[in-house]
Amino acid sequence: MGQQLAIGTFGQVFECRQQGSTKNQLLVKIVPKDRHPLMISASTSQARGAFGRRLAASPANIEEETFEFQRYMTALQSLKHENVVRYVQFFADSTSFYFLMERCPGVELLEDVTTKDEWLESDGRLLTEQMLEALRYVHGRGIMHRDVKLENLIVHRPQRSTNDSRQSPVILKLIDFGLGRAIGGVGVTGAAGTPGFAAPEVYMRGFYTEGVDVFSIGVVLYILFTGRPPFRAPNSVQNINAHLQCLFDGPDWSSAPFPLISRPGRNLIDMLLIPNPSARYSAAKALEHAWFKKGVPETKVVLWRSSTSEVQFLKVMGVWDGSSKSMQSLESLKMPLKKVSEWSDDAEDREQSLILQALCVVLCTRWQLQSASRIQMGMIVLFLLCRMASLSSLAFAMTSA
Repeated sequence: MGQQLAIGTFGQVFECRQQGSTKNQLLVKIVPKDRHPLMISASTSQARGAFGRRLAASPANIEEETFEFQRYMTALQSLKHENVVRYVQFFADSTSFYFLMERCPGVELLEDVTTKDEWLESDGRLLTEQMLEALRYVHGRGIMHRDVKLENLIVHRPQRSTNDSRQSPVILKLIDFGLGRAIGGVGVTGAAGTPGFAAPEVYMRGFYTEGVDVFSIGVVLYILFTGRPPFRAPNSVQNINAHLQCLFDGPDWSSAPFPLISRPGRNLIDMLLIPNPSARYSAAKALEHAWFKKGVPETKVVLWRSSTSEVQFLKVMGVWDGSSKSMQSLESLKMPLKKVSEWSDDAEDREQSLILQALCVVLCTRWQLQSASRIQMGMIVLFLLCRMASLSSLAFAMTSA
């Protein structure tokens, strides 16, 4: 096993290679059994708080490998599609699962979005078509992904051969099926995914289907069109109701650059982001849309530039919401979530602390507050703390005093 490449919500990813090979051609994701979504027992699941954080004093018992888990892993290893990561093998010991998969060339779509300078409508169409092809395939194989986002899409832009005009200028692959599920007869339950990308029905009590993946593709397409996320991810459980309202209201289609986008392009994204899952397009239906037909007129103007985009700003500031939190086992919005006490020892809290310190330093330098009184400085720090904790009402009261 080689270098560690990433640490996610549920496990770690390392380079690895097959015996007898000198190249790191594969990746292995190691997931502790007590953190895998399909292995959490009912008691542990109910004791988890928002965004997958384990609550203090919650039991850590897990079930044995269920039939559902075994069926899902078998289905994963059968996936063979040019736009889907290949799962080579699966291992388990007494404490962890080991998912052996191909190493896809390229970078995360988040990285591609922030490094490619100019974005045209045609750029979004080429990527979206491959995303939908991946979903049509996995949905047809009885699998839903449940966490489609920029970080789970790998983009490779190979050097084009002058002798092969059929070579695509970009190849996209859907990766990380860690939150996926086998599609049942009526769907699945339980909130999973990334706030800001998750469909509204994921937050509700009851069953939902693979249509949640299509909604997430709509969010990605919106970002490819505008350089900004359509919905602000809730930064606490108390903000979920407001977030849900935004999902049902939908984005502002009159804002720039939508007037510059072709009518078919605007219509497709509208059909992908419909909050009613029964009216939302399926992946197969979306691929039949007029936007993907040859000869359809499209705008040639630059829609946005990565250097001045909101996604770039959020990424540089380290507060990009797309990968900051993941939900797991949030049973419904009707439970008294605001009364639940949570704890977390992950890097997120340390990151917020560093951001707060940096903001204080900037304030001191920019506003020359070195000589300010302790009361003034205390009120500023308290205001920032309130904002980061989403206690806007308290912050308003303090600044109004």
